[in-house]
Amino acid sequence: WRAFFSLYVLISFVLMAVTGLVLFATPPGRVANWSEWRFAGLTKEQWQAIHTTFTLFFLVAASFHLYYNWNILLSYLRNRMRQVMPRKREMAQRRRC
Repeated sequence: WRAFFSLYVLISFVLMAVTGLVLFATPPGRVANWSEWRFAGLTKEQWQAIHTTFTLFFLVAASFHLYYNWNILLSYLRNRMRQVMPRKREMAQRRRC
């Protein structure tokens, strides 16, 4: 499941980015409606629906991805903290001159 949700997160993110770029380039709402704007055969509302759907898919898949990789993430963060602060006890003590 770990690999499935990792791939699912990647695919949904890419599709979210593509639909976001298309929506960024579209004319404002009324102008798109009046001019019957279309890109790749889809209207602005259809692009918005696709974007919203893949955003929901992304959030669900990212939640499962975090669930299945939680221990790995915590282990990674602990190891990084040990590398960043290897001498916590020595740093906490006061120096006497």
